[in-house]
Amino acid sequence: AMVLPFNIEICAIGIRLRDCGSSGNTTVDLHLIDAAGTDQGSLLNNKIIIAHNETNEKGFYTNFIDSTTNDVDQAASQLPTITPSSNRNVDAGKSLRLDVDGNATDARDLIVTLFYRPR
Repeated sequence: AMVLPFNIEICAIGIRLRDCGSSGNTTVDLHLIDAAGTDQGSLLNNKIIIAHNETNEKGFYTNFIDSTTNDVDQAASQLPTITPSSNRNVDAGKSLRLDVDGNATDARDLIVTLFYRPR
């Protein structure tokens, strides 16, 4: 988990797999943890899903500020959404935890990058 030392706004999320796998999907979730350490649930309305048949090493992203994406190509995949936009604001003292809920067979080298700015 990433502990936040100041108030932030989540601006974008980037995802990349060196090898997307041979079957199944890789599924990733982002949870909010309050200052007392209690899981407040997922921040994502749609979890990150990368299907095994996506292009290896392709970088996917969702930019919440300007509503741009480098979108997924497969029907089983999806980029994350966070609504309402106020849910992208996280206060100091809270934490963000990344959960890998599922991993495609033979998938390798997952990178999830969270872009944020102080608010």
